[in-house]
Amino acid sequence: MQNTVQEFLDSDILKVTENISIEFAVSLVLYRRADKVYVVDEQQHLVGLVPGFSLVKSLINAENESHTVGQIMSSHIVSCDACSEMAEVAPLFREACHESIAVTDRGILVGQLLRHDVLRWLSLRSLQGKGNDGSEKRKQIPTPQFLKKQRCPETTGSF
Repeated sequence: MQNTVQEFLDSDILKVTENISIEFAVSLVLYRRADKVYVVDEQQHLVGLVPGFSLVKSLINAENESHTVGQIMSSHIVSCDACSEMAEVAPLFREACHESIAVTDRGILVGQLLRHDVLRWLSLRSLQGKGNDGSEKRKQIPTPQFLKKQRCPETTGSF
């Protein structure tokens, strides 16, 4: 049985248009206890992402006075389609590069897939993969080609 991303995604996300102020985005993040803001156009197509650290950086550098979310958003977003199979998407979480990825349906933002959702799928898959004799029947999840060539950068330093 193949599971799709649609079955596991988190649809409770914070999304805004790129013309809202950074100050307002911060108030939404604090109210919703979100760690990122997805930026969409008027038709709800995904156009960018503002991670929480970018909002912190903006506030520390006092860049929030007249700036908008569109000025600090990143347009380099890892996303997948809602009808993608979990087995195809799960390897994106293997290298610790992603805690979540955006999920779209024909370009429209419909949610996010969290690392927790992938763990839940893997756990269910493991339980379903046991045979009558208790032996494992699950297959290995292949590493995507782009991860074979480039690994996530190592982080150094301490807090």
